[in-house]
Amino acid sequence: MKKLIAVLALLTSFSVVATDAVAKKQHIDISGTIGVGSDYIFRGVSNNNGNPAAFATIAISPEGYSLADNFEVGAFVSHVDYDDDASYEYDFYVQYGFELTNDIDVLAGIKQVNYNAVYPETEEWKDKLYEVNKQVCSKPISHSEMTALILSIEKSDYRYQCSQPPLVDFCQSGICVTKRFGIDASERDPVFGGLRKYLTDPPLWHLDMDGQTIVLETKQLHNFSMFQQRCMEVLNACPPDVKKIEWVARLNTLLQDVQEVDMPSDMTKSGLLEEGIMEFCVSTESISRLAIMSGGAFRFEEAAEKPQWWFRGRDVVKYIHEYKGMKTVREAEIFDELKKMGANNSAKWIDKSVGNKNIWVLDVIEIDNSHVTAEDFKKPVIDKEWE
Repeated sequence: MKKLIAVLALLTSFSVVATDAVAKKQHIDISGTIGVGSDYIFRGVSNNNGNPAAFATIAISPEGYSLADNFEVGAFVSHVDYDDDASYEYDFYVQYGFELTNDIDVLAGIKQVNYNAVYPETEEWKDKLYEVNKQVCSKPISHSEMTALILSIEKSDYRYQCSQPPLVDFCQSGICVTKRFGIDASERDPVFGGLRKYLTDPPLWHLDMDGQTIVLETKQLHNFSMFQQRCMEVLNACPPDVKKIEWVARLNTLLQDVQEVDMPSDMTKSGLLEEGIMEFCVSTESISRLAIMSGGAFRFEEAAEKPQWWFRGRDVVKYIHEYKGMKTVREAEIFDELKKMGANNSAKWIDKSVGNKNIWVLDVIEIDNSHVTAEDFKKPVIDKEWE
């Protein structure tokens, strides 16, 4: 209960009574007090910094109010001093008493406790900020700077900048989130390590984040929403939202020290396409020109010319898509790879029943397997030391 130690008090009490006969049985009592106490103590703690406090109360209840069967509403106001902006407290309450048993009375109620603020959440605090800037600051900042400052306060979502210097060099996020005043895990920015770019086609990015490595496509690294989705799939975590300009700034910082990793040619898309074209020519090779019309490659040989493979482009595309499983590769990419290998498209005589056809012509690339022996296919045995 609130306790006011009174040294000087003026107490008043009054009631309002209805005049009609029916209302006289249930007239309403309105009572109030006004006073000054030596302190305002609540649960043994001073709410006015040990200083005298003025207070006032008002209560409204039916005649004969008791804990057993009556209802009451009221309000209380008093000075407070918590060494902050609040200067007074004002409370509203509603309570109802009833008899539970002959020996037990119950009082139930609800109370709302409020404190005033010197500058509440209205436009008033902005005017006060301008006033303080002019009267207190030895070198007041310009009006435009003040406006920008106010907009920053209103719109920005400030968080610990764990991923930014100088905190990034000292941040121990795994420990921080367990501490009482540590940052909330749901709001903590991830701590990034190194970024590696594997020169596949298209490239893949390996990003070290919170002690783990996540593999990303370029679009997943560039688009923060897709980056969040990838983190959920791989790390079971969703980094908090950041503005696009902030994410681009972080990427540029990471890209300054990116490590590029060369890949063997057969691990790139170009290398895989070249391998698929070679496999098609070798596996479907025939000495019959009509093999071209059956979806294969004809090996053309004349003494004066270098051997050639003749084939239709659509058959290579089908082989790449269906037999190599590269269904996302576009026809233009396959034809571009044929050009890189030195192939050209021209009209060739196939047969009198077919006539001339536009086909692809590629010089035969001989594969020397003479140096391959059975020993090359043996799996090496590695001695392991058992602990």
